[in-house]
Amino acid sequence: MQTVFLTGVSGYAGSRLARALAARDDVDRLVGLDLRAPRDPPAKLEMHLGDVREPFDALLHGVDCAVHLAFVLNPTRDARMETEVNLGGTRRFLDACIAARVPHVVAISSTTAYGASAENPVPLTEADLVRPDQAFRYAAQKAQMEGLFRQVAELHPEIAVTVLRPCVIVGPGADNFIIRSLDRRVSPLMPGHDPPWQLLHEDDLVDALVGVVTRRIAGTFNVTPEGTLLLSEIATRLGARIVRLPAGVTRAIAGAAFGLGLSPLTQAPPSVLPFLTFPWVADGSRLREALGHGYAHDTASALEAYRAARAANGPSGA
Repeated sequence: MQTVFLTGVSGYAGSRLARALAARDDVDRLVGLDLRAPRDPPAKLEMHLGDVREPFDALLHGVDCAVHLAFVLNPTRDARMETEVNLGGTRRFLDACIAARVPHVVAISSTTAYGASAENPVPLTEADLVRPDQAFRYAAQKAQMEGLFRQVAELHPEIAVTVLRPCVIVGPGADNFIIRSLDRRVSPLMPGHDPPWQLLHEDDLVDALVGVVTRRIAGTFNVTPEGTLLLSEIATRLGARIVRLPAGVTRAIAGAAFGLGLSPLTQAPPSVLPFLTFPWVADGSRLREALGHGYAHDTASALEAYRAARAANGPSGA
């Protein structure tokens, strides 16, 4: 029987993971930390309201696995706050886990940490270096977070360390700035560029998390499904009209719009433009082999699940 601690338990991934773990007979207790309580929390969840920037060491007593999900996903205009939460919160989490002798720690990174580049091999594997554009804070800080977890693995071999790198998450509940940047009436593409993308269904992310938590699978793994879609195919399937503009023009428009909060690209800063231009496909076979099974959805069916929910609930953007 396991006790699992989760930061960010009320968030998109955290709330789904909590419900999935609570349904298992081999998990008898969940301890959650977040700024607010999740909707319909499972009975096994012991909820604590708090901030990862503040001390929470006492919550880790008797914990078998600690999962760090607290991270600012959607870009803000407050770089200091993002850094304090994303990196300061990670350091506090790891220090608390070390002090409490938690035997297994898990983090969610992102395939964006590899960076998007014309020089990227297709596909990228876990042996390839992460080389994010430092201007894209989300990806850069995911890479820095990975470095902090890697230090723990090197200095504390008694702790099993797991870092998962999912690609863009979609599905009925998806609401992140990357998919929203495509889910518009107009979608920008750079002339001469149409990179392949991967889309992971939210249920498959949770399945992967449950697998590594309950089986203590350690290591760094890409979490990506079978199949890809060209960026133009994704935009077209979402009903967008594709407009091809030179990179410099698009970057200038996106930068001004993001700064003023006036455009369909307001949730996507100009630093994401390389991901609309160059490849960043990652091979997820290592984790699928470690889990002993594939995922329920490939890229195309994950997008269809998102599209169907969007059609039922109304479009997310203008």
